Amino acid sequence: MPLATHALPRRSVVLGMRGLSGLLPHEARLEPEEREPLELLATEGARVLYRARGIAAGVPS
Repeated sequence: MPLATHALPRRSVVLGMRGLSGLLPHEARLEPEEREPLELLATEGARVLYRARGIAAGVPS
């Protein structure tokens, strides 16, 4: 089970989820400054997934 998950939103639709399965042994929890890069990755991941689905459907995005 993931330790933390983050939605991959695009245009008010959730296209998927990103999960974090664990931390390094010396870390007890995610700090606020560690969450920001994960949110940026989630946004970019959603954008890529959205475009890939458009290409697969023959509809450029």
